[in-house]
Amino acid sequence: MWKSSFFRKSLLLIIALTTLPTAMAGLFIHAFGTFHIERELNRSHQTAMNSVIERIDGQLNHLEMVAMLWAYNSSFSSPLQQLDIYQDPKMVQELYRSLTIIKSSDPLIEEVYVFLEKDDAIISDTFGIERPAETTLAAYRQLLQTPYNIFWSDSLPPGNLKNASPYSLVVRLAKGTVKSNIVMVFRIKADLLHKIIADAEPDARGATLLLKEDAQIISAGRNPADKPSPVDLGIRDMIRNSNTPSDSFVTSENGKRYSVSYREIKRIQERWIVATATPLANVTKPVILISRYILGISLAMLLIGLWLSWMASRRMYTPIQQLVHVFSSDKKSDDTVNEFELIVDQWTHVLLERKKLQQRLQSQLPTLREGFILQLAQGHLYALTNEEIVERLEKYGCQARDKKWLLLVIGLHGLAAAGSKFSQEDEQLATFAAANIAKEFMQGWPEGIDVINFQNLNVGILLPARAAQSVHEQRAELFRMAEELASTMHHFLRVKVTIGISKVVQTAGEIPDAMEETLQALKHRQAHEVLQVLDIEELLPHGSHETPYPFEEEKVLIHALRMGVAEEEVNQLMDVFLERLQERAATELQIRQGLYQLFGSIQQAIAHSGFNLLQLYGGLMNEQLVALREPAAIMEWLKKDVVPPFLAEMAQTQKLYLKELVDSVLNTIHRDYMKDLSLDSCADLHGTYPRKLSVGFKQVTGFTFIDYLTNYRLDKAKDLLWTTNVKINDVAEQVGYQPAYFHRIFKKHTGVTPGQYREQA
Repeated sequence: MWKSSFFRKSLLLIIALTTLPTAMAGLFIHAFGTFHIERELNRSHQTAMNSVIERIDGQLNHLEMVAMLWAYNSSFSSPLQQLDIYQDPKMVQELYRSLTIIKSSDPLIEEVYVFLEKDDAIISDTFGIERPAETTLAAYRQLLQTPYNIFWSDSLPPGNLKNASPYSLVVRLAKGTVKSNIVMVFRIKADLLHKIIADAEPDARGATLLLKEDAQIISAGRNPADKPSPVDLGIRDMIRNSNTPSDSFVTSENGKRYSVSYREIKRIQERWIVATATPLANVTKPVILISRYILGISLAMLLIGLWLSWMASRRMYTPIQQLVHVFSSDKKSDDTVNEFELIVDQWTHVLLERKKLQQRLQSQLPTLREGFILQLAQGHLYALTNEEIVERLEKYGCQARDKKWLLLVIGLHGLAAAGSKFSQEDEQLATFAAANIAKEFMQGWPEGIDVINFQNLNVGILLPARAAQSVHEQRAELFRMAEELASTMHHFLRVKVTIGISKVVQTAGEIPDAMEETLQALKHRQAHEVLQVLDIEELLPHGSHETPYPFEEEKVLIHALRMGVAEEEVNQLMDVFLERLQERAATELQIRQGLYQLFGSIQQAIAHSGFNLLQLYGGLMNEQLVALREPAAIMEWLKKDVVPPFLAEMAQTQKLYLKELVDSVLNTIHRDYMKDLSLDSCADLHGTYPRKLSVGFKQVTGFTFIDYLTNYRLDKAKDLLWTTNVKINDVAEQVGYQPAYFHRIFKKHTGVTPGQYREQA
């Protein structure tokens, strides 16, 4: 395949189309997109840091607001001024509830308690009333010396609060416009404060700090405030030496580069600083990762593009390669062959052969059409439905769909009379001459006609009815034409001529019955008349009385008998016939008469099928029928004594007929296998229809027609390949195949090409 220039060129073209754009896009993104991505990531990082700082500031603001609200709440602070913690337990309980409410008002609050200087006591809803040690009391008294009403302090001991931050929010309760000796202390949850600060740098590889204005560490995020990391200390020192309230810069610590951002947040009576330090590797890591992804994806797409290019090229070239192998399978190698020149050359040859075959088919089509219409008119195609007949007629070039038909039946008489050009033995010759005259005469008919040569001094003419004319106008024209045709035939043949005109045939399936009816009408001719034209509608007028006899059901039943269908199906049709007869008949006498008529029709069908009634039944059938009085008994007698012997004899005859028919077809295949044979052509040649031949062929040989013909031809081809040096294309033609099709079907059945089979042989 690689040796083929077309394959190489197509592969390189597809590779260029599929891989170059991807590779160029990957290189461009890697070279020019990294800078922009890094810049945008840095900007996003700064925005995220500002958002975190604002969130921290907002949480602390909320805590301070809660403290101020309670500090100036007179309903809370005023009762505390007169509270006697030992004499007023109810007031103490109310204080406990208020402290519980205050503690739940902000998630940062670990504990809230009140210090009463007059009692040297601390009141908490968790620990109750406590009297702290003297050193602790000194710390709380020191708070009362502070000039501010609300402030942050880190001077209070933690006491029993293990999770409390050293920093507390202290509120001095108001006593009107005078400062009181009562303070409320809000202890902060150390773990929650550290978590809030730590969340400012979620990667956990940098540093986050909450600093006082003097750069004292309040929280170091994930690190203890009293054990800051070297990075924490380095950042703290840089901020301490800075003179700006907020800034962003890049610094190095322990061999790593950090992006540092800090900003002041105003607290009550002081300022705090929130700082974050993120390793530059964390910022640039997404850029590097995306860049690597882009390069990796580009490489993967390049490899996929190469693979797809290879597969697409093979897929595109496979049909061409198959055509080349088919067209040049008798050659040793096709690698150096110009594929398209070979295909064009061989295709031209195929088109020429196709044209020859079409010409042969067109030349044989009239013969096939004539044979089919002869079988149809003679009633040999009862097994076909009307739709199947129409399809076959259209296949033979006859526009039969939605058509109505008319029949002319020509009868020749007086062949041996004085002045005739024929003798009594010249029936076929006279009929042939009459058919030719009819063809010439009817050429003026605007639509296609078919002339049927019965070869028994009768000629039929099948012509489509004209939709544009009324029935009266059409019959008048046909009558005139028939008179002219009869005169012309008498002039040339010197015989008596009688022409019968059928009634209008509504469907193609009714043509056999109309032909038989018209042939019967010829018996009404006047013996002494030389030229006669008989109109069947005038000869066979229909009465106006309604008859109870079910003619349609009888027609179906007789057709089934003549086709030799199964006895069960015939019995069902007979039951349907009797049911319709009983529905329509008024008396039992009419039913018996209908059954007598059915028996007569069955006898006629048996006789038409070529069977001898005496040999089948031995006589006395009429006497047996007359002896039966009940309709049910008559029907039972027909089912048991009349129908079964006929069906059995017909089945045996059909087997013999099918055997003879298939043997004749086999002889045709063995003799003419190199010719253009088909199931339809063999059926027409042997006077049957394709379905019947197909079923019979399968029953007798065990093979379908096409399988048998194919195997026989291939066996002959193998013999020629084995025993002769005839070229493979010539072998194909000698067994009835076109070379291209022969190569394909030979390999399908044998697994090797004809050339390979010859080499193996």
